[in-house]
Amino acid sequence: MRRIPNPCWLLLAATLILTAWALWPGLKGGFLFDDASNLDPLSAYGPVDTLPALARYATSGAADPTGRPLAMLSFLVDGRHSPNNPYPFKRTNLALHLLNGLLLFAALAQIGRTSGLESRRACRTAVLATALWILHPLFVSTTMYIVQREAMLPATFTFAAIWAWLALRRRLLAGHDGAAWWMAFVVLSCTALATLSKANGVLLPSLLLVVECCLPTSKDDATRLRRVRRWLLWAPTLLVFAVILVSIPGSMAGADAHRPWTLWQRLLTESRVLFGYLGELWLPRPFSPGLFNDGLVASRDLLSPWTTLPSVIGVIVLAWVGWRLRTWAGPIAMAICFYLVGQSIESGPFPLELYFEHRNYLPAALMFWPLAVWLTASGGLAPVRTGLAIALPLLLAAETRINAKVWGDPTEQALLWGERNPDSPRAQAYAAQYELRMGHAERAESRLRLSLQSNPTDLQLLVNLAGTRCALGSLAPADLAAVEAAFEHDPDPTRLGFKWLERTLPMAKAGTCKGLGMTQADALAHAFARNPRTSVLPGRRSDAEQMLGEIALTEGRFDDARIAFDDSFNAEHRLDMVLVQSAILASAHQPEMAMAHLRLASAKPATPWYQWRSMIDVNGWIMYRQGFWQQQIDDLRGKIAQDVEERHDGQR
Repeated sequence: MRRIPNPCWLLLAATLILTAWALWPGLKGGFLFDDASNLDPLSAYGPVDTLPALARYATSGAADPTGRPLAMLSFLVDGRHSPNNPYPFKRTNLALHLLNGLLLFAALAQIGRTSGLESRRACRTAVLATALWILHPLFVSTTMYIVQREAMLPATFTFAAIWAWLALRRRLLAGHDGAAWWMAFVVLSCTALATLSKANGVLLPSLLLVVECCLPTSKDDATRLRRVRRWLLWAPTLLVFAVILVSIPGSMAGADAHRPWTLWQRLLTESRVLFGYLGELWLPRPFSPGLFNDGLVASRDLLSPWTTLPSVIGVIVLAWVGWRLRTWAGPIAMAICFYLVGQSIESGPFPLELYFEHRNYLPAALMFWPLAVWLTASGGLAPVRTGLAIALPLLLAAETRINAKVWGDPTEQALLWGERNPDSPRAQAYAAQYELRMGHAERAESRLRLSLQSNPTDLQLLVNLAGTRCALGSLAPADLAAVEAAFEHDPDPTRLGFKWLERTLPMAKAGTCKGLGMTQADALAHAFARNPRTSVLPGRRSDAEQMLGEIALTEGRFDDARIAFDDSFNAEHRLDMVLVQSAILASAHQPEMAMAHLRLASAKPATPWYQWRSMIDVNGWIMYRQGFWQQQIDDLRGKIAQDVEERHDGQR
């Protein structure tokens, strides 16, 4: 990088400053959706101020089998002292985005020089391609949605690996045999760091292989590179895709249990989704669909909807074109293949949500490299190319600034997303929540009822309508019956139903909502428990029994409450839930039941190391070895015993 001309550094600095200016308004925004579940561990187990506490926190992630511990540790930088303030988290995301721009520039400059571009042109091309990526309005959501730091960190290590690999590659071809060992270190270390940030970081060797295959290489150089390519790139790539193939049967079972579509239908749908992404990338707009894409209709077969078959053919053609062009149109081939390989996990055979903008962050990194190569070429149309090279980044910056302002205003954001996603029940429910907060309950009800005309059984719309009706004074029996039916037949039960019931229970107990009492709350909880999907999902079964237990306790049916709490723990062995349930029983003046329930927790050992399947198991083992839960159990047992003794003293 020290050979880069000074004007290039000035252009790069201007690009980074322009990016910071464009994204700055978004720093005023708040937390969103998955932020809460991913940032809760910052305060869940007490202050992270010792090594044991750090080990508990770093392994507390539940996303991916890896738990994303490196991303978790990065949140600790911002949230140790202010976990409830979103600004530091967003500020760090912005800084990371700028760092990624710097690393992408370094990687692209290496690619340009390795491809044979003259040094100054390679520099200009790298700056322009970086500007087109870092300023793209589609990535506002990745940068300003705090939890998507998990999507940004794999890009950090991938860009660093590309830059280091190509620098070491030059040394290897110059006769420095020791460079091969450093190349191995780069691949192994960066892949490990990327994977510990998010599971798709495991694709790093595959993405490096794409870059290698699309670079012009003489026969002599290919011979020297053969061994490092074979063992450092091809071997891990084949291993990763072999694991993906082996995982398909389990993924199919997961899709059947959790999703309203099959794995085959997901793969068909993702072909359409990829072309939707490409449309957003090449025809950028200041306002993207945002985080709500549940209005997307899944493909049922190759002809339903009709765009499925052309999209499947299109993806196959793109892959074939990318492979065929690698020997004589390297930049185009590199952009196509890098994008498809980068999407192969999150848009592949795993039962994830169908569409998310942040999935383009890393795969699209080389997307604009061919355009930059063409715009910086000499010859005909030079004034036009120069004009486009200046205008395009400025246009993207303006669109990004507009989008970032929306991300900085949660109310405007919610209402805009509702307008932009009329077919998304989630977007309409989210917008209605903000209308209710602003005191426009009638407007919120109108929005929800309009959306229910197209989605009459959607649970999120129905529970928000119920809440809105309570805010207006009463809940109609028909609306309550619709919620009950949705609880019983929801094809994709999440914690939404449990959380709503949990918030509604005090209202039902106090009778503050006409038409919603304890009898109705009990009927809703039983409907949730009867859902066939609830019975096969341990977490949902545990939630259902937890809610039945709380209702029974409120109604004075203590034996039923104890049985329900026991069943809740047996469905999903969560020691934190046992502590909460035991405390609830104790506060209801049932210390004997609380003690008996607490004994369930102390009887359960940690998962042995040879049965670990995910970071959750590692965390459980660490908590067990540290005696963390046993200490919590002993403390609660002591408090209950003290409370019983004080009560007896008072009676005497």
